[in-house]
Amino acid sequence: MKTEVNQTGIDGWYPTDNVYYFGTAYPMREVDGWRISTERLGVRLEFDSPLLMEAMEMLDEFACFLSDEDIHTLSDEEILKIINS
Repeated sequence: MKTEVNQTGIDGWYPTDNVYYFGTAYPMREVDGWRISTERLGVRLEFDSPLLMEAMEMLDEFACFLSDEDIHTLSDEEILKIINS
């Protein structure tokens, strides 16, 4: 999995990298060492986790899953509040 260091958002839009799961790309951000992705990936991993060890391992790598819009628009500070709540 590739990761990208967050840069300051331009026009309220924060850059993401992609994580690939069975050929499908899902947006991912890394905030202070925490990995965050979209709810779509979270649902897919939870569905597959009873059957696939890879899904269980990936599910453990993510701190939280956000909506497609939130992963791009929330600041690092806002995401950290969600993780720590």
